[in-house]
Amino acid sequence: MYIERDKDVKTFRKACQAATWQISPYNTSAVTGENATLACIAITSNGENIQWKKVVGSSVTALTLDSTILASDKSKYAVSGQYNLTVMNVQTSDEGLYQCVIGATTKEASLQTVVLPTNVSTYWETSPTIGNIVNITCRATYGKPPPYLRIYKDNMDITNLAYYYTENTRSSGYGDAVASAALTLTALDVNKDIRCEVEYDGLYNAMNYTMNTNLNGGASIKLHGLAAALMFVMVAAVQSL
Repeated sequence: MYIERDKDVKTFRKACQAATWQISPYNTSAVTGENATLACIAITSNGENIQWKKVVGSSVTALTLDSTILASDKSKYAVSGQYNLTVMNVQTSDEGLYQCVIGATTKEASLQTVVLPTNVSTYWETSPTIGNIVNITCRATYGKPPPYLRIYKDNMDITNLAYYYTENTRSSGYGDAVASAALTLTALDVNKDIRCEVEYDGLYNAMNYTMNTNLNGGASIKLHGLAAALMFVMVAAVQSL
């Protein structure tokens, strides 16, 4: 009787000492050709192994065991921390579902490859004047897939005010993304930065475009990030003609 009770107590204690997940895997995106890291941070107390696996159709392929790479292409993967999986030089063939397995527990996340838009812009639909309601529009052109767009006014997220949609979608997966928000302009909106950010699952602020409002005479534009670099190249090309 006491032996059975002691056995039950040990089983209960072992169950209570299961792995503690600090960061579970979450859906992640990466630009084609760059590296992607899938999070899996956990503390184990029973000596459980931590494995990464990839699901392809009905088959499951083991990629890692703790920090050991099991995949046939050992240069494709790396393990960092406890135990994040980095996929090197991401290609379309790397897309899919990945599993982080600790003991009897499995948690999953998907990896998506993306091609950044060729252009991001922010503009007024009509001339902005104090006291009027005008639409501020953010547009990302020719991305694969069309990204999600986030809009900020002086670092305040106003995306919830925007209507989001995609257009010009192609069978290849490329398309445009548009987000438009109606703003009632006041004197407090003079000289405010309105920033549009390109976003995918797990890939934030991949590109951005910032417009500084000047409600007394149109809008003066400030460019940042990749959008600024593209504009610099265009200006240089024109000047060389």
